[in-house]
Amino acid sequence: MSGKKRVLLLIGIMAGACVAASATAILLLYRVAFEEQRDILVSIARNHARLIEELTDTGGDGAPDPSGNLEDALLQKVAGAHKHFEGIGHTGEFKLAKRVGDDIVFILDHRYREDIQVPVPLDSGLAEPMRLALLGRSGSMVGLDYRGVKVLAAYEPVPVLGWGIVAKVDLSELRVPFARSGLLAMIIASVVVLAGALLFIRVTNPIVARLEAQARRLAKMVESLRRNEEDLRRARDELESRVEERTAELAGVNDRLETEARERARAEERLRALWSIAEKVNAEAGDLCDHILEGTLRMTRSRYAFYGFLNPEESRMTMYSWSRDALSDCGISPRPGEFELAGAGIWAEAVRQRRVVIVNDYAADHPGKKGLPEGHVPLTRVLMVPVFGHNRIVAIVVAANKETDYDDEDVRQLEAFASGVQLIIEQRRMESALRDSERACRLLSRQVIDAQEKERKWLAYEIHDGIGQSLAAMKYRAEGCVRMAGGALPATAGELNALVGMIRDAIDEVRRIQNDLRPAYLDVMGLLETMADFCENFRATYKGAEVSLNVGITEPEIPDALKVPIFRILQEAMNNAAKHSRADRIAVGIAKGERIELRISDNGAGCDPGETSSPGGQGRNLGLFSMRERAELSGGMLQFRSAPGSGTEVWASWPVPDA
Repeated sequence: MSGKKRVLLLIGIMAGACVAASATAILLLYRVAFEEQRDILVSIARNHARLIEELTDTGGDGAPDPSGNLEDALLQKVAGAHKHFEGIGHTGEFKLAKRVGDDIVFILDHRYREDIQVPVPLDSGLAEPMRLALLGRSGSMVGLDYRGVKVLAAYEPVPVLGWGIVAKVDLSELRVPFARSGLLAMIIASVVVLAGALLFIRVTNPIVARLEAQARRLAKMVESLRRNEEDLRRARDELESRVEERTAELAGVNDRLETEARERARAEERLRALWSIAEKVNAEAGDLCDHILEGTLRMTRSRYAFYGFLNPEESRMTMYSWSRDALSDCGISPRPGEFELAGAGIWAEAVRQRRVVIVNDYAADHPGKKGLPEGHVPLTRVLMVPVFGHNRIVAIVVAANKETDYDDEDVRQLEAFASGVQLIIEQRRMESALRDSERACRLLSRQVIDAQEKERKWLAYEIHDGIGQSLAAMKYRAEGCVRMAGGALPATAGELNALVGMIRDAIDEVRRIQNDLRPAYLDVMGLLETMADFCENFRATYKGAEVSLNVGITEPEIPDALKVPIFRILQEAMNNAAKHSRADRIAVGIAKGERIELRISDNGAGCDPGETSSPGGQGRNLGLFSMRERAELSGGMLQFRSAPGSGTEVWASWPVPDA
């Protein structure tokens, strides 16, 4: 340590000691003065309380005089008694107050102030000592007075009059002398510390200089010897350390490589087994089971294995598959396909305990062991792994007779493999259920559409034969009435002519509804004439719309089963073009090439295909779904292409039927 640091340390120690001693002494003195002042205040408050109680005894029996002038008289007596009271320091006060409602009203202090103090609410947090006195309590405390200043106060009640007495002094007045004393002590301590440090430096500097010179000479000699010895030791230790580190590094690398190689080999083996199972998505159940058990045997190096499913209650296991060696070595006949867990042996412990169970010494006694039936394959070691799915045990895989003990690695391998297998099996089940559901939905959709078309056809015929015929008869009768009225009744003839016009409009509207339900041309003239008639009616309905029809197929080349779907797709696409795209040019084309194709395109506003599933595009989305459903149910396909500002194109195609 240098001389400068040593001097600074000495000054710090001395200063700290002085400060600690001064602070301790001042603190102790302050506590003593504080307690003495507290006792004085308590004595003042109690003595004045007793004095006032004595003054109230006007009848000799201790009972207060009930006259209205008692309070004023007492105040005059107390004021007179306090004429020669010197007070308590510069800030000390003697306060006398009473409670008026929820306020504290001060009625006297020994300083005889002329100003009238404002009453203080009882719950304001100010005048806390007086509040306690008016509540009948006696004691001392540090708290806020009526000014909000922290004071040391003694409080005492005068129960006879319901008054309270407080003797107090500002806490700052008690602390100021000790703060000044502390500052003075610090100044004196600093002077003493500096003087002592200077004296110490003056005395010890020559001695320290000689000692340091001698120490430097000795240090050089020792350092030289130590350096030589250290160099030799360092060279030897470095060589040994390098040899040990290199040896440990090579051993660690070798262990890691061996571990990684084993883990990678087993992982690759597990992945190959899972991949071979995944490739057999469409394989038969028996073939799939063989691959599952072959993978189990390879990964655990076991001789026997089986795989079984549990019912939802986990009370019965149905054997899914046995390994080939287990089938060939087992002499039980007939082999049961289902096993009740209630009476099952040790293999069922994995289900009962709901965890992996390893038995590496089957000959020993084990809980749950019930022996082997006659003809059963001999067992030496058994590994039982439950397979969980849907918050229950769905299957169990058991491997047996490994040449060495089963360990945690076998458990990890088999658990991972069994979980993967279960996922593949569940996927096969879900895919099969999905295919069945899709077939049922398509069949139901086809039946709904067929029923809808039949209903439309029936309604069209009913409208034609019923309402249409009635309206036509009404028109003929009205026209006959017009002729009968002639010139004799011109007003009646005019009204009848107006009625004939209304009936004619109703007939046109009925025909339009009939054509929307089931165009008569579709059954009589065929699809192509119906398409031409629909385009013509579309032009008449939507004024200003240009509709072109390009036909590249003959009527006989269109199968009857496709005529209704093609017309409905055309009808829906053109209605969408008019209602949603606001197009003024629509091109319709039907032709036969490798497939029968229907194409409807327009120059409308277009849309974002992703918006057809949004709330604003529900109408368009429903129409698109209906068109695609009709195309697919009739054996075809439909594509929808559109973009904002680029129009819309609907393209549907069907395979050409064999001649």
